[in-house]
Amino acid sequence: MQKVGTEMNLSETAFISLDKGDFVTANSFGLRWFTPTNEVDICGHATLASAAVLFKELGNSSSEITFASRSGPLVVKRFDQNKISLNFPEDTPTPVNLADFADLLKRNI
Repeated sequence: MQKVGTEMNLSETAFISLDKGDFVTANSFGLRWFTPTNEVDICGHATLASAAVLFKELGNSSSEITFASRSGPLVVKRFDQNKISLNFPEDTPTPVNLADFADLLKRNI
């Protein structure tokens, strides 16, 4: 997968995998994302695009699909033929000490 991600040379390339069933009727898939240099934990746009391919291009009949990912389960719901939504995992912000970045800020401002 990394070789393909490198060859595609896009910000992320998504790979959908299937544990059981088929792409038309299954509602659970694996999903991984690769940049040209490494695997990443999550990519929202590529996740939505993957769901759109399953729903619109492959005719998946599910109203909801779950992608198993390095970020945990990602649920995409279909509301009609042209609307889908994606739940994102919570990424709680943490405080940082700005003094740790003082030199970097001085060099770049």
